[in-house]
Amino acid sequence: MSVMMPKPSEAILGRRQSIVDALRAIVPGEGVVDAANEMAVFESDGLTAYRQMPLVVVLPSTVEQVARVLQYCHTNEIPVVPRGSGTSLSGGALPLEDGVLLVLSKFNRVLEIDYDNRCAVVQPGVTNLGITKAVEGEGFYYAPDPSSQIACSIGGNVAENSGGVHCLKYGLTANNVLGIEFVTIEGEVKARMAETVNSGLATGAIEVFARAITVQSAAEELPMPVAGEQEYPEDIRLRYRFLDLRRETLHANIVTRTKVISDMRRRMEGAGFTEYSTPILTASSPEGARDYLVPS
Repeated sequence: MSVMMPKPSEAILGRRQSIVDALRAIVPGEGVVDAANEMAVFESDGLTAYRQMPLVVVLPSTVEQVARVLQYCHTNEIPVVPRGSGTSLSGGALPLEDGVLLVLSKFNRVLEIDYDNRCAVVQPGVTNLGITKAVEGEGFYYAPDPSSQIACSIGGNVAENSGGVHCLKYGLTANNVLGIEFVTIEGEVKARMAETVNSGLATGAIEVFARAITVQSAAEELPMPVAGEQEYPEDIRLRYRFLDLRRETLHANIVTRTKVISDMRRRMEGAGFTEYSTPILTASSPEGARDYLVPS
């Protein structure tokens, strides 16, 4: 079975040049790519079995430009496909022949890092590994780690709910994102009032106003509270252990327990004890079973 791309709008294709000119007025310089040989690198994402040349490629560098491009496309009924690094293996960034490919790779800054709350504010073009590189000096890392982490962007990770081997313990991208600032195709950007300007952010002088909101995917409440120390059933804690481990007291207890066990093991081995594991019990118990042989 072959996958067919949507049939393009002949009306949109017929006014391609006027669309390109209008987009160049919004994103000047080299921010608009319309030459076929230059757009070839954008004809597919990581799913290279399917290729499609876009109508035009736009690379904005400010939130205002993103909003104006979306406003223009909405007003003129032109499809838009956002693109991060293009590493998706599901066709998530596959262009449309009659659509604008909105590339967000220029939004590549880490805006804020809050080590106390284990939180970072980053732009969508920052690579997955780039977040880890920004915080590893303090002993932290960003858990969701797809195999393309050296190249894939966090914006694409959010769109695809990406993850790697660490997700078994820490959850997918959706389990590690606290909030998203976004522009809808019906949105607009306005200047903040003087008393609400946040000088600590690069975008602190503007604000996004949504004219309309459509819930694409309703999110359920967390099965357990992450903040605070409320009690909840053991089976829930086990099932959602990647959330349970985020609780401050539990995390501190685990660290303390690990240090105590390590110290006990070191002292007993120093006194001549030999640690051994019982294979049957070890295989059937989550934490294994250990005993010590007492030297004669």
